[in-house]
Amino acid sequence: MGKTTFVVGLAQAFKKRNLKVLCFKCGPDYLDPTYHQMVTQEKTYNLDSWILDQNALTKLLAHKSVGYDLVIIEGAMGLFDSAFSRDPKGSSALVAKWTETPILLVVDASGMSTSLAAVVNGFVNFDCELTKNFKGVLANRVGSNAHLLMLKDILSTTNSPSPSLIGGLLKDTKVFPERHLGLTTAFSSGLVAEDFVSLGNSIEEFCDLDNILSIAQSAPPLDAQIDAQKIYPVSISTVTSKCRIAVAYDDAFHFYYEENLELLRREGAEIVYFSPLKDSTLPLNVDGLIIGGGYPELYAKDLADNISLKKSILELAQKGAPIYAECGGLMYLSEGIITVDNSGGGGDNDIFPMIGVIEGIAQMSKKLKALGYVQVVTQKPSILGPEGTIFRGHQFRYSDLINNNEHFIFEATKVRNKEVFYEGYGSAKMNVLASYIHAYWEENSTIPKSIVNYCKIKIEDKNHTIHG
Repeated sequence: MGKTTFVVGLAQAFKKRNLKVLCFKCGPDYLDPTYHQMVTQEKTYNLDSWILDQNALTKLLAHKSVGYDLVIIEGAMGLFDSAFSRDPKGSSALVAKWTETPILLVVDASGMSTSLAAVVNGFVNFDCELTKNFKGVLANRVGSNAHLLMLKDILSTTNSPSPSLIGGLLKDTKVFPERHLGLTTAFSSGLVAEDFVSLGNSIEEFCDLDNILSIAQSAPPLDAQIDAQKIYPVSISTVTSKCRIAVAYDDAFHFYYEENLELLRREGAEIVYFSPLKDSTLPLNVDGLIIGGGYPELYAKDLADNISLKKSILELAQKGAPIYAECGGLMYLSEGIITVDNSGGGGDNDIFPMIGVIEGIAQMSKKLKALGYVQVVTQKPSILGPEGTIFRGHQFRYSDLINNNEHFIFEATKVRNKEVFYEGYGSAKMNVLASYIHAYWEENSTIPKSIVNYCKIKIEDKNHTIHG
C-alpha cells in the first residue's frame, strides 16, 4: 500500500525543513525500520500492541519521543489487521487508539475515482471509537497530478463526511524492492542517498506538508510524557560497564529489537558490533555474543569461507561464554545451511558449513515454514533465566533445523491457534542457546539481567584462571 514509501518520504521532506524526526513501527518488523534509519539517522522502535500492554507501549512512545520535533508511526499491514480474527491486539488501529495518535490513511488509488470515497468512509466508520482519529488521506500510485486533483475533489464533495485528501504519490515514483512478505532491507536495496532526496522532493511537491505538520501537532500529550524521567530514571551513559557483549551486525544479520539492546546496556553491558561477513576475529575481550536474525542464506558461501571468525566463535563457546542466537543466528551456529534458488553463492541443495555449535543443519525452503506470535515458557534453566522464564515473540522463517537430536529448552504456544510446539536448542557443555523465535524482552527485564550475569560469571572464571 506504500506506507513505508510515504513515511520515509515525509521524514526526508521534514528533515529538509530542519526538523528532528523519529520513526516508530507497529508490530514485529525489522525491515521497514532500516529505511527509517537511513533517512532519520535515528534508531526506530517497535510499538507492538500484542507484546506490550497499553501502559508499557505508551511509556515507550513517550520516553523515546522526548527531544524530537516530529514523530511518525508507520502501521503494519492494513490498519485493522492483526494476528487474530476478532481481537485487535497487534493491530495498528489499537496503537492509534491507545495513544490517541492522528491517522493518515494511505490508499492505493490506482484506477480509482469515486470508489476512493467508499473505501475511505469504510475505514472511518468501521470503529466508531477511532473515527475521530482520521485526519487525512494519502493516495498512492495515482496516474497524474490531474488524477490527484480529481480524487481530492471527490473526497471533498462526497455525501458522507470524509477526511480530506492531503497528498499523494504518482505511480512511477521509485519504490523499494520487496522480498517474501515485505521489503528487502535497506542494506541490500541498492538505494543511495539521492533516491531518498528524490522521494522527499516528490512528497514536497504532491503533499500538503504544512497541513500534515499541523495534524501531528494536534495530537494530545501522552499521559506518560509527564513522567518520562521516572520511567527510565537511569541514563544509559551513566551505567557502569559490567561486561562486553559482541553483537553481529551486517548485511547477513541485522534483525534486532533496539529495545532489547538498550535493556542490556541498562544492565551494564557494553555492546560492541562486528561483521560475520568481513571480520576475521571477534572484538577483543568480549564476554558474551548475540547473533540476531537476518538473511544468512543469501551470504552462505561468504559466511562459510570466513573460517577464522567461525573458529573464533567456536573457541568463545568452548570457553563457556554465553551465546544467544535467533533465527538466522541459529542457522549460523548450526552445522551448515542448505540453500535453494541458487542463493548464497551456490545452487539448489548445496551445503555450506557453518560453526557447528548447534547440532543439525538449517535447510532452506521455497515455502514459508512458520509465521506468527508465540508465547514461550522455558523448561530448563538457561542464559535467559531459571526454568519457567516467560517471554513473548514471533516467528518468520523459511527454513527448518534438521538432524537435531538435542533436548528442547522452550515450550512455545502459537497465539493464533494455541498449538504447542517445542523449540530452543542448546548445548549441555556450553552456555549456548539458539532458537527460531524472535524474542521481545520489554515485558520481562529479568532476561537481559540474566544474560549480563552469565557474562559476569564468565569474567570471574577468566580472572580465576589468570590468578589461580
